[in-house]
Amino acid sequence: YDAGAPTTTGGGCAKLAEHVSLAPELPLKYIMPALLYCGYNNLVYANLAVFDPGTYNVLLQLRLVLTGLLYQALFARRLNRNQWLALVAITLGCVVKEADKLSAGGGKGPLRASLGAWMLLLVQMLCSVLAGLYNELLLQDR
Repeated sequence: YDAGAPTTTGGGCAKLAEHVSLAPELPLKYIMPALLYCGYNNLVYANLAVFDPGTYNVLLQLRLVLTGLLYQALFARRLNRNQWLALVAITLGCVVKEADKLSAGGGKGPLRASLGAWMLLLVQMLCSVLAGLYNELLLQDR
């Protein structure tokens, strides 16, 4: 018998309440990534109002590149050659897919979006990336 282990055998709210009562600081640790993911989810609607869905999804894949760069900086770990090649391939894929829209004569391309729209897209990517990295930190602390 572990005195610190929850005694509830069922699931649901009772089990959650029991776990929280045993470790009240745990939910507080997860408030930040929850808020970041909440911001990310709300920015989906704002960004889809500006960017067409195809362009939006392709541009959003650049968050993988951002994750790789921030992961390397924050965790003081170096990405290996294959990981860098994957990030370059993702970036090139995004550029190739959207090249016609990025050209000067592309008409209704994403470059027609305002600076504010581009900043909201960057904020959305940062929300996702930072929430993921924060979760990684929490898992490493276990």
